[in-house]
Amino acid sequence: MSASKVAKFQYPAQTTAYKVKVKHGHDWKLHDTCCLDISVGKEYHEGVKLEATIGWAKHRFRHVAIAVNDTLQRFNDMFEGGMSEAEALEKSQREGDEWIARNRHILDQLPSYEIFRWNDWTGRADFPVKFARAQFLYVHNAEFRQNIDEQIDNIWQRRYAENPELSGRKHEFQLVSYMYLMEETAVFAMMAEDRDDIHIYPGSFMEIWGNLEDETLIGLAGRKFARIDFSRNKNFQETPATAALL
Repeated sequence: MSASKVAKFQYPAQTTAYKVKVKHGHDWKLHDTCCLDISVGKEYHEGVKLEATIGWAKHRFRHVAIAVNDTLQRFNDMFEGGMSEAEALEKSQREGDEWIARNRHILDQLPSYEIFRWNDWTGRADFPVKFARAQFLYVHNAEFRQNIDEQIDNIWQRRYAENPELSGRKHEFQLVSYMYLMEETAVFAMMAEDRDDIHIYPGSFMEIWGNLEDETLIGLAGRKFARIDFSRNKNFQETPATAALL
């Protein structure tokens, strides 16, 4: 189907409490499968906003992959909670289990979907090679290294620089964040290399992941991404039950 024909297709009206709007990556219309990247613990991946996302996706994609990126969050628990990696891994795995159980009834609205977890990728035999390649890219690609360093610094300034309990641990934060982003880079490259989904996420990915022309991590150059956002649905009929969730 041509892009012009896809663009003219009229989708059903969105009836959930929030409407989904695509803010970036409008070529999503050329894809019949998508991957919803789930950051466990984020409010936009719970309740009425998750329901809005699923309601939007079910009318636009033949098949949806649900990427529950749970154990990636262990790095945040290691820094913020002072946990060992083993403790943080167990906690993040449990929270991923709970997220799936809690939201299964929403996911079941999709006509066709699959769920995969972060460990499905980091547990693969080729993951150590991909991780090493991400590290190699950081050392040898100045643009990529600058992007990673700026991402880490921006998060530090936004979340922790003014926190009296954490502001003295910047070096520790930089090391943990570096490991987080190297792992994320490696796994996203693996996803893009193995699958043809367009990734849907209510936030921004680092643009360099889609701009790299580098043979170190081939999948990054072909990564497809669309950013979504939410707005209140003025036509939504609010009830006392739903009012408490908004």
